[in-house]
Amino acid sequence: MANIPAVQARKFFTTALANTFQDFIEAPSFLTSFAKIKTYTTKTVQLLARRGTEKIAVDVIRGSKGNLNQMTRFSLKEYLPPFYKEKVAVHGMQIYDIPFESGESYSSAQIEAWAMATAVELSESKKKIDRAIELQMAQLFLTGIVEVTNGDNIDYNRNASMIEVLAGADLWDASGVDIIKFFEDKGLLLRSIGKVAGGQDVDCFMDMTAWQSFRANEQIKDGENFYTKTALEFKDSPIFSSTGASYKATLKVGIYNYDIWVYDEVYDNASDVSTKYWDAGYVCLVPKSFRAEISFCQVPELPAWVRQSPRSSRVFSSLNQKMTGFRLFDYVNEEDEVYNAGVKAAPLAQMISVDRCYTAKVLETGAEVG
Repeated sequence: MANIPAVQARKFFTTALANTFQDFIEAPSFLTSFAKIKTYTTKTVQLLARRGTEKIAVDVIRGSKGNLNQMTRFSLKEYLPPFYKEKVAVHGMQIYDIPFESGESYSSAQIEAWAMATAVELSESKKKIDRAIELQMAQLFLTGIVEVTNGDNIDYNRNASMIEVLAGADLWDASGVDIIKFFEDKGLLLRSIGKVAGGQDVDCFMDMTAWQSFRANEQIKDGENFYTKTALEFKDSPIFSSTGASYKATLKVGIYNYDIWVYDEVYDNASDVSTKYWDAGYVCLVPKSFRAEISFCQVPELPAWVRQSPRSSRVFSSLNQKMTGFRLFDYVNEEDEVYNAGVKAAPLAQMISVDRCYTAKVLETGAEVG
């Protein structure tokens, strides 16, 4: 193969890299957007779950000790998050496949392209962990249990009244079903059990099969309870700016307004089978006051003075600012002439306001939770 000038080589690699980016698939972030991201320097994380109360204060005699309030509505637990570690290998021979110039030296364009190719692969590895976090959030909203492959499942003990399986005439595809009444009744559950103040906006997301039954309902089709929000009304909303869900309209019924979203994203599981994050036929109601957290804990790593390496500078410089909670690492296998780089993280989707969302199976399709 003939050599090409370094200037042409840079253009060649820029074009090739741009074409590579076009084939990449972004990880969905819709469900993750319901949670705040926080990092910790500890191996485990403590969750201060909170169940709401609406007790009223009782007046006391002046000079008395007052009423002692006990923190019985809190649940303090300690969790070990699942650990993810994804690596890529860059073989020493790959650098010879880039014909920049003759001689023993390599152009800076070659090194930058090699570093960028490694960074791109690391970014793709991070997306695998992002998808795992999105799946954790789906499990929170579906059952309240984060499933861990290598460790114990984490159960946030959601109130059984807030996870229902409808049947018979209540199913959304049943003849004459009153879907408007569904939202009125479940809104009252959010108010009584979740302690969600009336008048709030509530996000309602569902998969495509549930949406098709929803929009086909006679009471929904007349449209008198619907209006469409503008992008300005979603200003600064992390949910609106996330990826993976489509906003349809806002339903005005009962004591809340419901923003309707269709979420039908998929991932490839360990057996390379395309799998839905959100089960078919399920609907979830999440008020704006719902609280959750993506907790990134400390991951196993050598001290900074041991792992400092000039190799990493070009590879990691463009990624460090984009990976909050993630740790990048690299090492060289001299025997096999392989440069290994990777990304690792220990994230846990935590449900803080455990009773402040409602999940229902509204169609017979799909598997039941629980």
